[in-house]
Amino acid sequence: MDIEPIVVHGWKFELTNKQLSITSEQDNNQHVQLNARAAYSLLDYLYRYRNNLYEEHRQEASEEVEHRKAELETQETQDNLMSG
Repeated sequence: MDIEPIVVHGWKFELTNKQLSITSEQDNNQHVQLNARAAYSLLDYLYRYRNNLYEEHRQEASEEVEHRKAELETQETQDNLMSG
């Protein structure tokens, strides 16, 4: 079972040789390999708490948008002070 890996948010996920491999793109020493049974248990756990994860994801995305807005407002204020 060799399936093409995916890389998202700095993590590489790969199913190969009956194992799930999760590796940090920034630090290859941050790595975990799960056998099929453990990977399936992880999948079950994530599925069970998918709504909680979704809400946390939405909260993080909302906070990121607010942070970007604040940065843009700060930059705009600085630009106005320098030009005026």
